[in-house]
Amino acid sequence: MLKIKRLSWGLTALLALALAGCGDETKPATALAVSVKHDLGSELTGLRVRLYQASADFHNPKTPLASETVIPAADLAKPIVVTKGGADEALVVVRGLNAQNAEIVEYAVRARFQDGKTIRVPVFLGAACKAKACTGTADTCHAEGAS
Repeated sequence: MLKIKRLSWGLTALLALALAGCGDETKPATALAVSVKHDLGSELTGLRVRLYQASADFHNPKTPLASETVIPAADLAKPIVVTKGGADEALVVVRGLNAQNAEIVEYAVRARFQDGKTIRVPVFLGAACKAKACTGTADTCHAEGAS
C-alpha cells in the first residue's frame, strides 16, 4: 500500500540531501511529490487526493493504491508526498472541495515512479474546469497555469 505524507518543499530537499550524503548503504526514496495550485480563491476550502492503479480506463479508475486523503486549503503550500508501493505507475486524482465539502473541480494525471528519485507532479485546479464532467476517453478540461 502506498503511503501519503505531507512535507514542506524545504524539508523534502533537506531529506534528499541528507540521504545523498549517507553513502552507498541508503538511497533517496522512490516517491511522487504532488504540488497543487489553483485560481479558485476562497471557494476552494480543501482537497481530496487518491491514487489508483493506472489503467486504460482513465475516467473510471477501479483499484485504489492508497486510502483517500483530505487536505485543508491552508496546507496547499506543502507538497503531498507519496512513496512507492507495489505499482510502477499511478493515476493521481485531486478533487477540489468547497465549504460544503462538495467536489467542484477534479484533476487526474498519470505519474511514473522512478527508483531512487522523488518526482514532482504539478496539479492545477482551474476555475475554467469547474463543474465540467469528463465522461469519455476524449473528454478533458485543461486550464492555463498548470506548471
